[in-house]
Amino acid sequence: MQYELRFYYVEPGRMHDLDARMRDGLPPLLEKHGINVVGRWHALAGRATPLFIYLMAWKDDREREAHWGGFYNDPDWWALRAQTNAGSELVQHYDIQLMVPSPSWLDALQKGPAAAPGAIHELIVQPIANGQPKAAHDYLRDIALPALRRHGGSLLGSFTPQAGSHMPGLVSLIAWKDFAARQAGWEAYWQDPAIQAAHQAQRDTLGRSLLGRADTYLLQPVPYAEVHPTLGHGR
Repeated sequence: MQYELRFYYVEPGRMHDLDARMRDGLPPLLEKHGINVVGRWHALAGRATPLFIYLMAWKDDREREAHWGGFYNDPDWWALRAQTNAGSELVQHYDIQLMVPSPSWLDALQKGPAAAPGAIHELIVQPIANGQPKAAHDYLRDIALPALRRHGGSLLGSFTPQAGSHMPGLVSLIAWKDFAARQAGWEAYWQDPAIQAAHQAQRDTLGRSLLGRADTYLLQPVPYAEVHPTLGHGR
């Protein structure tokens, strides 16, 4: 499978207009063209807000190109775009990240049920130490993800970017019950003896941690569309 993560950098003061487009106008067009959106979020905090983020699941890049091609050639899209822009652009610019499921997430999907969606989500984008992707995913599977679950976090999904910045890298989506649970969870996570021992061992061996400093976005799922429990995996 392939995933497409889109970051829409919204014109200040117009998030409500973009929500109206995403809620009312776009769903029939997306369905018409077979575009499977599995998550939509408002960024509550992070780089370059106001920011709207959404995630699509594809069988492969060939399907993605064919379906977006049909969408962008549809006059109904251009009519909706003009109507909802209302004389000025809703989105100043956007970034696209193409990704595949990470080995650690695939292992987690095989072992148990999907994560509880929670009220607050977190998008974490971070580099992996060069030459160490396998060791990083082993660490995630065996140490980091069990510790995260112990302290109240749930993995919604994690992905390996196919190109772009933070290469080799990891993109993760984590769910928390609420903001207080996130605060307490991360504090307990970093004090967890298993996490502290693992990072010390990584520094002793590599001179650094396997996973580098992260760009983190605090997200809230939009109220008009649910996040798919497995992010469309296995569709």
